This record gives sequence, C-alpha cells and structure tokens, in this order.
Amino acid sequence: MKKIMFSIIGVVVLFGLCSIAEASIVDISVETDKPVYQLGEEVMISVIAYNPNPEPVTLTCGFYQSSYIIDGVYDWAEGRSGPDLIIHVTIEPYDLAIWEHTHGFNEMLEYPLGIGSHSLVGEVLAAELLDAGQSKSPPIEFQVVPEPATILLLGFGGLILRS
Repeated sequence: MKKIMFSIIGVVVLFGLCSIAEASIVDISVETDKPVYQLGEEVMISVIAYNPNPEPVTLTCGFYQSSYIIDGVYDWAEGRSGPDLIIHVTIEPYDLAIWEHTHGFNEMLEYPLGIGSHSLVGEVLAAELLDAGQSKSPPIEFQVVPEPATILLLGFGGLILRS
C-alpha cells in the first residue's frame, strides 16, 4: 500500500514539475475602456502583461513594445518601424506592465470600425514571448453601434416611407 502511495505522490509531483516548466513567462490580456462604442468613436485599448511568478521577469523589446490586432486583420504594429532600440521591461512578481493604445482618427483611416461586433487581441512584442509563442492575449469582443443621430434619421426615414 505504501509503494502505491509513494508512486501516486511521485506522479503528482512529476506532473506538477511539468506544469511549472510549461508555465507562461507572463500572462497577456487586453481590455477596452468600455464594451460599446459609437460609430467613428476612438477605441481606448490596454495591453496588459501580468507576472504570475515569484521572481521578477525581464522582457526584451524593441521600440514598439506592444500592439493590438482587430478582427484578425488589422495589426497596429505591422509596417511600423522605429529606431533600432532594445528596451528591457522588468515586471516585478505579481505585478503588471500596461501599454495604452488608441484606435483613433489615423487608425480609422487604415482600418475603419463598422457597425457590429469586433474581436480584439493584445500582443506584447518581447523576444522571449514571441519565441515561446506566448505573445498574444485571448481575444475579447467589443461592439460598434450607430450614432444616436443616425438611429433617429433611420427611424424618421422609416416613418416617411410608411406614409
């Protein structure tokens, strides 16, 4: 009976060590400042890296340290270049690093957000995360709705057509 117990404990410890080895360097998430935007309104985006480890984590980034991807199509960092810099970002244990982005006027010219649901993924552009395949957040959704004036005009137009 003792041999079985030691075997079970050994397997549990072994699996525990394997899961530690596969643990993420940091956990990446993305947020918007609100879930619903009016058509043409700027979208405020936060890309967040959380260090779940008991030791500090240092990430090696270039000039652009984070990006965001909308609808799997528009990648904010794609095609952008900055100075050739290496920036080290240290995240203390159980702490966050946050990068803010605005999908504003210029970005709307590149990728306008139409009415409806949109997916958003955040990405931390650190060599360690890119190499490990852990640079992107799970997707979240946000909505774009017509402006109140547009809704009023559409409703008024519908009334005229019925007359």
